[in-house]
Amino acid sequence: GISRTHEVKVKPIGSGQGKESFIQITPTVQLGERLAFPSEGYFYNFANAQLIQEYKMLGDGHFGFYATRTTQNRLDDEQLANLYQNTILVYWNIDGQLVTDQSLVYLDHQITK
Repeated sequence: GISRTHEVKVKPIGSGQGKESFIQITPTVQLGERLAFPSEGYFYNFANAQLIQEYKMLGDGHFGFYATRTTQNRLDDEQLANLYQNTILVYWNIDGQLVTDQSLVYLDHQITK
C-alpha cells in the first residue's frame, strides 16, 4: 500500500506517455557490519517532508509487514488492507520528474508527533 499524494494520470497503452513510476524495494536494517531483515518495529516512507506511508512489522520473528492507517495527521497502526508485504513501493518519477527528496526510516517503535 502507498498513500496517494499526487494524482496519477492514466494514459492509453502504447502511448509512451507514462510519467509516474515506482520502484519496489526490500527494506533492511544495518546491525553492525551486516544487513538484516527486521521482524519488529516500523518503516516510514517520507517524500517532500510528508509522511507517505507507515508499515508495521508482523512480529514473532517473521519478516513481513503491512501498511497501516496512519496519516500525516493521525497515528493509527491498524492494518490498512488484508495484505502482508515484504517489499515497499517508493516513488521513482512523478509527472516525469525524478523524485529526489524521499526517505525510508526504520524505528523499533511507532513514531510520535
